[in-house]
Amino acid sequence: MNLSTAIRKGAEQHPQCFLSLINYRLDEMLSKFVIRETCALGAAIVGTYGSDLKEVDALQLSMGKSHPLVEMYPILDVSTNCPQRECAFKENDTTVRYLITHLNDYHHWTREKIADWIEALEQ
Repeated sequence: MNLSTAIRKGAEQHPQCFLSLINYRLDEMLSKFVIRETCALGAAIVGTYGSDLKEVDALQLSMGKSHPLVEMYPILDVSTNCPQRECAFKENDTTVRYLITHLNDYHHWTREKIADWIEALEQ
C-alpha cells in the first residue's frame, strides 16, 4: 500500500480534525478510549495500522526517521514545497511529512485532497 491509499483508507473511518494527530473519546460501553477524529497524518496511521491504537502508539508512529511509518512510506521524508498557491510558507527542503500537517491544519485541505497531492508525488 502507498501513503495516499493509507490516507484515503483512514479518512473513510473517522471525521477530520485539526491541530491534533488523533482525537480520542471515552467509549463508556467498552470502558476504553476510541478514535474520534484524525488529521491527514493520523488517517495514514489508521489506514495502515487500524483503529485500535493507543495515543502513545500513534505518536511514536509519526515521529522520527527510525519509526515504522517513515520506514514504510519513505516519501514522508522527501523535500518539496507547499502546493497551496499564495502560501506565505515557501521554504525549500520541507518534508512531505511536515507539509501534510501544514496543509491539514493551516490550509484546511481535506484528507482526500492531501492524498491526491501525495499520489501525484508518488508517481
